Amino acid sequence: MKKEFIDMLERCKICKPGMCCRDGVEVTKEEMKRIEAFGPKIEKPWFEPIDPEEISESSHVDTTVIRNGTCVFQAKNKLCVVYGVRPNYCAEFPLESGEIAEHYEELCLERHNI
Repeated sequence: MKKEFIDMLERCKICKPGMCCRDGVEVTKEEMKRIEAFGPKIEKPWFEPIDPEEISESSHVDTTVIRNGTCVFQAKNKLCVVYGVRPNYCAEFPLESGEIAEHYEELCLERHNI
């Protein structure tokens, strides 16, 4: 395992639970269908469209709604209510395409002054 990756994981351990869920995530149509089929017992809406000018070349078309300062799927105990069917971004975090996410430093380190 790369030393950079191990160092990053150690920094993640000092993060407050659920901090990486505060901004919500972009989702694909397939991920939305998977979550809809799972049927979490929380108030809708769960997703909102991404501004067409901000859509990248990826297949992400919507983002999870932010409610009470966090992703709509984060429960009061900071756990994910759709954990078993969560979006790929969440499942792979803090990686993106097998590498440390480019925005990791901004998302975590600056937020927590680590």
